[in-house]
Amino acid sequence: MKIPKKGTVMCMTAAVLFGLVPPLMNYLLMHGVSRPATIVGPNSLMLAATFILARRRGWPLLEEHSAALLLFLIGCVGKGATQLLLTGAYAYAAVGVATVVHFLYPTVVAGVEIMFLGKASRPVVFIAAVLSFAGMACISLFGSPSDCSPVGVLLALASAFTYSFYIVGSERFRPQTMPVAVALFWMSAGAVVTAAFYAAAEPFAFPATPGVWAAYGVCCTALAAGFGLLTAGIGSVGAVDAAFATLLEPLTAVLSSVIFAGETVTPVAAAGIAMVLASVYLNAR
Repeated sequence: MKIPKKGTVMCMTAAVLFGLVPPLMNYLLMHGVSRPATIVGPNSLMLAATFILARRRGWPLLEEHSAALLLFLIGCVGKGATQLLLTGAYAYAAVGVATVVHFLYPTVVAGVEIMFLGKASRPVVFIAAVLSFAGMACISLFGSPSDCSPVGVLLALASAFTYSFYIVGSERFRPQTMPVAVALFWMSAGAVVTAAFYAAAEPFAFPATPGVWAAYGVCCTALAAGFGLLTAGIGSVGAVDAAFATLLEPLTAVLSSVIFAGETVTPVAAAGIAMVLASVYLNAR
């Protein structure tokens, strides 16, 4: 069996970290943490880490002004707006269902790359896309109809398109000469600005108890580490392969929802998990 590329493994690891976030995020929202606060925490952590790394390595942050501006906009839409849409979906749909709908984005990324950006089509990508659609349809049955409203589905679907912008933009708009840490600095800055603007409608509200602060810290660390690994992985294997490798995220989200939220997995959902794993394996090869 062919060993997956290093970049694919990085994206898979990021997916596992991201999959732990939805139940934590829902917990934070239920305990009074506002949506802007869930954005500003991990992205401020990423800003500090990438700034320190850039200073130590001597990487200039403003050497490529046009690329920095594009990456800043990618952060505004692809990171900030995505999280606002997805956390908004949690208010109307079960966490597992919203996460699965959000994960239409690998197929969106593949379609955009092939139709508009000249990416060569491969049969394995088509097969992986079909398996991912079928698998996610099965996993969506994880939630009962009462757990999912049309508003929740639309918000999660919108997040799939904004996140596709992040995945494609991370590959297409980061110059090869720009270190990953510098790109992450500007994208994280964009997300923080999005949170600050949205805070005019929903003010910042941070944890009020030590237990919620602990969950907030874990959530911020997982998101920051996940985005670091994902962005580095995209630069290594490309947007399409990276997007399919992250299909491990809904599986982790479903499992963590079972463990931490007491939800159940139906046999149909289990079949969907198997299909998604097969999709990831095919694309990783």
